Amino acid sequence: MPSSKKFKPSKSASSSLAGKSDTEKQKINLLDSGAVKRELDEATIRAVKNAGFAEDHYVSNVKILLGLVTCSIALVAQFYPQKHTDSWWLLFCCVIAYAACTAALNLFLLRFEGETFFFTRAKRDTPALKFVARMPRYSDQYTLLISQREDTDHPQSVFQLMPWVAVLQSLLPGLKPESSPQKEQAEMTSSVTKYFHSDGYLNETIFSQDVQSLLKQPSLSIKSKEM
Repeated sequence: MPSSKKFKPSKSASSSLAGKSDTEKQKINLLDSGAVKRELDEATIRAVKNAGFAEDHYVSNVKILLGLVTCSIALVAQFYPQKHTDSWWLLFCCVIAYAACTAALNLFLLRFEGETFFFTRAKRDTPALKFVARMPRYSDQYTLLISQREDTDHPQSVFQLMPWVAVLQSLLPGLKPESSPQKEQAEMTSSVTKYFHSDGYLNETIFSQDVQSLLKQPSLSIKSKEM
């Protein structure tokens, strides 16, 4: 376990922490594996952005859109200016639409998000990536898995990511596109004691270096995707 002295990065190291100052650093309860994992996930996102990758917001935007549609349906059913006994047909339609939108949202998340907590767009020499992190309960082992995915700017991929198309593909296997080759991936597993001081503060410089080294793996390059 590292020294209990509070971590204070040097000026040169601080530039790699995405502008996060010492006053913004949070002390983590090292016995809370959920809090430890969240802190490392957030540090991963900062390290990836510092490496020049742009976040892809498509999945989160679809989640927001479907959520707004679902809430709007509920508001119509609740505040429609007519007695429920006289507008039972509208209430019935709203219940069906609400259930359909909820199912669409869940199927979309199951198909395109799953365990993934971060998506990136493609760069010149690197395809679009997705990031999955795992940390079993009562374990100090943090696993970060980075894998390639289709660039969402590609027309075929945009079609595949449309929420209603995703729902139909989930319900009707015949509509699924042809399976693509297995994506390349890179993985690292480390003990959290490598990154956290005993007082609960994250040594983000060391962690960022490991994440950025993982991003440089040949398996995540455009060349490996074309092989």
